[in-house]
Amino acid sequence: NDAQNPLFHFMPQTALDTNAKIILESIFIYRPYLTQLINKNPDFTAGLFTTSFDQIFNGLLHDMEEMAQTEIRKERIMSILRQTKQKASLLIAIADIANIWDVEQVTTALSKFADKAMQICLNFLIQNYVARGILPKHSVSNCGYSIIALGKWGGEELNYSSDVDFIVIYDEK
Repeated sequence: NDAQNPLFHFMPQTALDTNAKIILESIFIYRPYLTQLINKNPDFTAGLFTTSFDQIFNGLLHDMEEMAQTEIRKERIMSILRQTKQKASLLIAIADIANIWDVEQVTTALSKFADKAMQICLNFLIQNYVARGILPKHSVSNCGYSIIALGKWGGEELNYSSDVDFIVIYDEK
């Protein structure tokens, strides 16, 4: 019965080719976290089967940065990061499961997301410290803070269960 199939409620059957149906069915059966993300983001998920994964991923990073640039509320920054992480996780996992991306592309994408998220966090903190008078007004690029990614992140080899190790260096000059 089609009405009991999760794909029936997700999108019209005619909109999916056979490979997409197989991929989504396997996710619905074996991957509850990804199923939850698909249900939260059905339009985004549908777009994954009609547009280049690279193009969508780069767009996600760009949009996340654009939205965060002018945001001054910590809660909103956290929300932007969380929502984009969910979409990036879904995109990367489907590209991986469908063998659209190889292991190197998957680990690079996970690492690039971590890079962009950390950049957004640093920008937010610096802007916040400048607004509060803790730091003098200057650009983030010459604020004296550097973040160095270590381990798998530093080697652009993050995987799904990696933590992100980093050090922060500050030079007043």
